[in-house]
Amino acid sequence: ESTTDDVDAAVAAAKQADVTIVVAATTSGEASDRADLNLDNGANRLIREVARHASKTVVLAQVPGAVVMPWRDQVSSILTLFLGGQETGAAWANIVFGDEAPAGRLPIMMPASEADTIAPATLDNLRIEYSEGMKTSYRSPTFQAAFPFGHGLTYSTFEYLAPEAAPCKGALCLRLKVRNSGAVAARAVPQLYLEFPPEAEHPRSLLKGFQKTGLIAPGDSADVEFRLSDRDLSYYSVATGAWVKAGQVTAQIGESSADIRQLYTMPTHRDLRSSESPLFP
Repeated sequence: ESTTDDVDAAVAAAKQADVTIVVAATTSGEASDRADLNLDNGANRLIREVARHASKTVVLAQVPGAVVMPWRDQVSSILTLFLGGQETGAAWANIVFGDEAPAGRLPIMMPASEADTIAPATLDNLRIEYSEGMKTSYRSPTFQAAFPFGHGLTYSTFEYLAPEAAPCKGALCLRLKVRNSGAVAARAVPQLYLEFPPEAEHPRSLLKGFQKTGLIAPGDSADVEFRLSDRDLSYYSVATGAWVKAGQVTAQIGESSADIRQLYTMPTHRDLRSSESPLFP
């Protein structure tokens, strides 16, 4: 094994292995910023060279936030744990060796390149101008993401069945079944985004909730419920200076902000219940 960042030594070790695991990281701290979004110590070159010669390459990335991964299409898998605690190693081992199926999802977007996000500040101007708007938001239609907001793979696949909506205890409930269509027991993390009508002047859909299911065996299903309050179904009107409840919204339910599996347009009034619905006994 090679425990050094020496590229030649790492490549030599990779040529003799069935699977090569590269552990890479970048540091951060208070009172200073990262100079760029690359991994530390020339890790990008290390990963590219190892991937060229290894049968399979797994990258374990311990990072404080967004990083660029220009080698992402050359490796077999990438595990990102952000800043874990003292059991980081044990958690990674459980995932890598298949004792646990991963269920994490990205709380940010990973940009395709540094050109696709905010340019680094310089010392020429010490005045901070917050002019980025939604440039780094999942709501931006122009953001080029290597991995979108909410993205995360596991060792199985899931089928999202058609949702239904009905009033429930002062809220509007959206319910659906998620079926494990793969061969490994795993947890799904369905996410709900709402698209508001044009008069709301929202650029894109908004995340309104997510649910992590229990462990779903292959072929089995789990019931998922999203409860939407009047505030969830409202948008802020700049013209009136008040919150306005939308008359109709479109629910987008999926695996990430870029992987929507079900669309459901629904009025927000209360006469929604279907007497024949299996989801609302």
